[in-house]
Amino acid sequence: MTAISESVKQRDLKQTMQVLIPLEPLTLTYIKVSKTVYEFTRIRTGTLLYPDVLGLVIDVEPLSEVTKIGGIGKTMKRRITLINSSYESILLTLWGDMATNEGDVIERMREERPIVALSKVKISTYAGVLSLSSISITTLQVDPSIPSAKAIRERFNQKLGKKPGTTTWGKNKESVE
Repeated sequence: MTAISESVKQRDLKQTMQVLIPLEPLTLTYIKVSKTVYEFTRIRTGTLLYPDVLGLVIDVEPLSEVTKIGGIGKTMKRRITLINSSYESILLTLWGDMATNEGDVIERMREERPIVALSKVKISTYAGVLSLSSISITTLQVDPSIPSAKAIRERFNQKLGKKPGTTTWGKNKESVE
C-alpha cells in the first residue's frame, strides 16, 4: 500500500469517526399542538375554496383501491354520505390514509350515526351533484366535543322525536352523554 492511499484511508476514517461521535448532547423540543378552530359554512359551488363542514353520517361505503390519475400507483378511497344541518345529502370521498384510518373508525361507528367535522375539504361538482373530497390539508374529527356538533345532534334528535341526550340511531344504544 502506498503512503498516499494509507493517508487517504486514515483521513476517511477520521471523517467517519467525526460523523459518528456526537459533539453536543441531543435536546428534545416539545411543540404544543393547537386545537382546530372550525368555521362551518353551508356548502355551495363558488363558496370558500376549502370550507369546514359538519355533518351526520348516514352511509359508509367499503374501502376500495383505485388507480391514481395518470395510471401511476394506487390509492385507497372511501365514500361517505353525510347530512348537513339543512338536511341536505352530501357525498364525501376520503382518500389515502384518511380513507383507511379515519374511514375505518367511521365505518365501525356507522350504526351510531356519528357526527364528523372536517376542516379544509375540496368542493367539486360531478354530474350536477355537489361533493366533497379530502386533500392533504384536510383534518377530520369523529364526534367532536364542540357546541356545533352537539347542536346538530339535538336537531336530528328533535326532528325524529327522540329524547335529548340519547342517540337517535342504532340498536340498543344508551345515553351518549
